Amino acid sequence: MTWLTGAGDSLCNLFQSDKKMTTATSTPLGILCFEAAKTMSRLVSLYRSLSDDEIRRLRIEVVRSSGVAYLNSRDEDHLLRLACAELLDDLNHVAASVARLGEKCSDTTRGLLRFDLLHGGLKLGLIDSKKIKFRSRNVQIIVQKMERLVSVTENLYSAWESLSELKHSKKKINEWKIANIDLFHEKIFLLQKQVQSYKEASLWSKTYDESLGLMARLVCVVYARIYVVFGSYYISGLQCSPTEYCLLEERNFHLQKTKRAWKTTSPMGLARFYGFDRITGGKIGKSEGVSRLAPQSTVGGSALTVRYANVIILAERCLYAPETVDKDTRDGLYEMLPESLRRTVRTKLRKRWGEEKGGRDGHALAEGWRDAVEEMMTWLAPLAHDTMTWQAERKLERQQRYFGSVGKSVLLMQTLHFSDLEKTEAAIVEVLVGLSCVFRYENLRRSVDHHHHRDHPSHVQVPVGAGYNNKTWS
Repeated sequence: MTWLTGAGDSLCNLFQSDKKMTTATSTPLGILCFEAAKTMSRLVSLYRSLSDDEIRRLRIEVVRSSGVAYLNSRDEDHLLRLACAELLDDLNHVAASVARLGEKCSDTTRGLLRFDLLHGGLKLGLIDSKKIKFRSRNVQIIVQKMERLVSVTENLYSAWESLSELKHSKKKINEWKIANIDLFHEKIFLLQKQVQSYKEASLWSKTYDESLGLMARLVCVVYARIYVVFGSYYISGLQCSPTEYCLLEERNFHLQKTKRAWKTTSPMGLARFYGFDRITGGKIGKSEGVSRLAPQSTVGGSALTVRYANVIILAERCLYAPETVDKDTRDGLYEMLPESLRRTVRTKLRKRWGEEKGGRDGHALAEGWRDAVEEMMTWLAPLAHDTMTWQAERKLERQQRYFGSVGKSVLLMQTLHFSDLEKTEAAIVEVLVGLSCVFRYENLRRSVDHHHHRDHPSHVQVPVGAGYNNKTWS
């Protein structure tokens, strides 16, 4: 592997000033600027997800939340390993896109032509990470520049689409002989000027070397951040302040807990931080995502994640906004359940109605069941909503034409994907039985009130203007 000798030099050159490393032969991105913008957006989003506030929220709020602890796992180290695996998996996808675009670069000194080798050496610990000398201020400059380029490129795409639609409509307008055709042509002319302006300011006119240089640097910085946040020890070769990349206040305490699970050393004596394959114990291939880690005993392993999330969200709607749910929707909620859960719900309801005693206060029973269901929803509903948020974010990432900012607000470990199947189904059954009891006893209360008012008309309020001065009958 002769490339290893020059890989460290390539990494060092990668972090040199762009003014020192510019090449005259590099060509502009052109039409590939949209693919580059999408990759940039994903990379910046990944970087933002590793901020101090996000990591603190992950450790304190997400991992220790009631729903995640009860349904997914109480082992915080296990949950953090899943979070790390997902972040590394996302970074690997971004790095693969950078490597694919990097094949069109002309600068051979920074390793952009074979960024896959550079990234692979970084992951294996065969490249000394001390060569990454970016301070937070420098990283922020890179991130802000990338965000600005993505924003302008997105504007270019929108203006280009509008211009294409106008040109497509031009033929019909000429046939209709509209009086204000000159105004229409003027609008096309202005849009053409706007598109040209966006081209000059966006990634369209940026060279492969310049654009890929920014992304390659941020890939390395994001990897270093993940390394320190989820690693087990201080990076021995990093010649800078330990707090530069550390995002955890209680870093030493946390890292000592997971030391055995993470630490290893490469033949060159440098720190080695394995990614997805080492974390998962080699259970799945490199082309598969962290979602495949869910065993059959989980909701995700049984391919029921989205279905159960929809059931819980619809049940929440029935609880808090019953006026928006008609009979067909309630029937649809029942039909969404697997046959085994339908039988369980029916059995529990029959048992509940059989144990029901006459003369009990319907209002008190309804409120009691409502309180019980609301308490369960406080920890069950967030998992369902996070599940749908995670699905929506990944759907945006898969859209070929979308290259806007996608916030990494939810990780898979905080969704229903890794939830224990038996516990989740038991919770859903209890919620549905509780909702049935709420509706039953509320209907019973309304029926009793109706008969009571019918038998005691003196309590009926006379409408305004009925001739009785708006007083009750006496």
